[in-house]
Amino acid sequence: MMGTMSALLPDILNHFLFSLALGTALFSWITDPRLTGAGFMRLIVGHGFIFLVLSVLLFVLFRGLPPALWLGLEAFLALVLGLQWKFHPDHRSGPMWLLFIAQVLLTLMLFMGTASHERAFVFLMSSALLLGITHYAMLLGHYYLVVPKLTEKPLLVSLRVFWGFLALKMIASAWATWHAAPYLMEGTVLGDGYTFNWLIVSMRWLWGYGALAVLSGFAWKLCRMRSIQSATGVLYIMVFFVFIGELLSAYLFLRNGLAI
Repeated sequence: MMGTMSALLPDILNHFLFSLALGTALFSWITDPRLTGAGFMRLIVGHGFIFLVLSVLLFVLFRGLPPALWLGLEAFLALVLGLQWKFHPDHRSGPMWLLFIAQVLLTLMLFMGTASHERAFVFLMSSALLLGITHYAMLLGHYYLVVPKLTEKPLLVSLRVFWGFLALKMIASAWATWHAAPYLMEGTVLGDGYTFNWLIVSMRWLWGYGALAVLSGFAWKLCRMRSIQSATGVLYIMVFFVFIGELLSAYLFLRNGLAI
């Protein structure tokens, strides 16, 4: 069991990093840079660069040098991120829109390289969207310390988007859990065995869905009360739970093909 987890760890972490990079970039449209200034866009771009560097280091550590095409795409993406970080004004100009589109497309191409087939791509994309909107909301909440007069509307929009993806994920996971019944029958030898299968699936639901649903309700109420710092604290906790939930989900999918 531990050997299987160790073998899958590089793939899980690689999916995880590209999911964060893609998901966070996709939702940067929620907040107008004219409200936050260029600093917030640099914060988003900076996180994308960190995820990119970590993915390269992870690949080199476990697999050696990446293929030339892969390395070229990553170098081009690093250049696009660097240009945005250096030259982004306090609004999204035409050139910045082009760089943003290039960033999303390049990240998507690298992300697609981690999926072995269409079903894997759909599953990983759903994970990327949930990870991305949660991480983005946390970064946005943190930035209210820099721009205290920023309206709470972008944060409320982020939470609404989060609920939409959470609901879709829960419906898909409920369907997958129903079809995973053979893995959860007493005495089964499928997957990692009855006890461990139940442990992973239970933690995926309780931490990855239940805790997020409850915490997001608190974050919403705190935002409506204009208690942004408290809401940001809740969002930090949400990021922790969504990380754990999606890592467990990635393990179930890569290990057993279960899209829970």
